[in-house]
Amino acid sequence: MNVVYVVMNHCYVNMTDAEWNASVAWIKRFHLISRITIPPVFGVVFVIGLAGNATLIYTILANKWMRTKSNVLIVSLAAGNFLLILVNVPFVVLIYTTEGWWFGQATCKVSVSGF
Repeated sequence: MNVVYVVMNHCYVNMTDAEWNASVAWIKRFHLISRITIPPVFGVVFVIGLAGNATLIYTILANKWMRTKSNVLIVSLAAGNFLLILVNVPFVVLIYTTEGWWFGQATCKVSVSGF
């Protein structure tokens, strides 16, 4: 029997039941793999990103001779990147590892607007 299925904003048209079951099994495997691999990867991104941006900001602000106009712009970009990593990376990990959103609708909208 051919049926139209809609899962996670993807439309699967005219799939047999066997094809549908194979698709569902693939989606479940993908979610299992992403739940295992995403947290360590984003953990590394989190640590390296915060450490690198903090080091750059400290280095330029600590040395008076490095405070040029272009370096001030770089510090501004590094501060924005630091805040983006600090605020959004933990939420991205939660999106990949949990089934729902725990922090309410307002926090969801703010977090999504930062991507």
